[in-house]
Amino acid sequence: TKAVAELAARNPGKVTVMIVPSPANILSDKLRFDPPQLDENAILDEMYAAFAAAGASVIDLRDTLETNQDEYVFYRTDHHWTTTGGARLAYEAYCASRGRQAALPPETSLRRQDDFLGTNYAKSKKFGTEPDTLSWYELPNTLTVYKPQSDGSIAQEPGPVMDTARFDTYDKYAAFLRGNNGYSVLEGNGEGSILLIKDSYGNSFAPYLAQSHAKIGIIDLRAWVYPVDDTIAQEGYEEILVLYSFDTFIADGYANRLQDALQTRPQ
Repeated sequence: TKAVAELAARNPGKVTVMIVPSPANILSDKLRFDPPQLDENAILDEMYAAFAAAGASVIDLRDTLETNQDEYVFYRTDHHWTTTGGARLAYEAYCASRGRQAALPPETSLRRQDDFLGTNYAKSKKFGTEPDTLSWYELPNTLTVYKPQSDGSIAQEPGPVMDTARFDTYDKYAAFLRGNNGYSVLEGNGEGSILLIKDSYGNSFAPYLAQSHAKIGIIDLRAWVYPVDDTIAQEGYEEILVLYSFDTFIADGYANRLQDALQTRPQ
């Protein structure tokens, strides 16, 4: 919380924070047993207050997701939100917060992958589990992945937004953004630039930003050792969105990289 607040203080007027409430919070009425005794709402309220005090805009998704929880917001067998449910609702909320009209990908580009059994199923292996349907958009946009090399340089690997070959593997969700890359840039169809600092919830969210922004930088702190401030300065990002699931954010071991980094990013 302190690291994100300091990021907002260093970048006045640019930072928006979106911490996605857990499925256990939003869908608590559907649980057969009481969830763990963690007061998630109190923690969220405290974090949101700290972010706002530092000058960040805060998007509280609790009412939005609860009101629309019957729209298949979260997968049943996986810990992520769905593309056309939770991720779409969050994108619309972000656009509304910026006074921007949400621009959704063409319906004709929507694709579906059936028989998706995710991380929750992997833990339970419950017999007779109904598989999920994983939805994604087949977009013509280019995603360039930046990969640090042993000589200190950074290689660029342009390619598609989705790695559809992952649909034939155990981890089908890894198809989004071709995995959890440290830094990548998605070419968009809109205007302006935005830096998305995210966990894997951002992977199915980022393609929506391609409809409203011209350039989308994407950072996963688990795999990016360079200062975020260097990337913001070098690339000139106009907006910064920090998007994490609650469960990941409260246990994250890499948020300190918003403050400190292992090495300076090369030009």
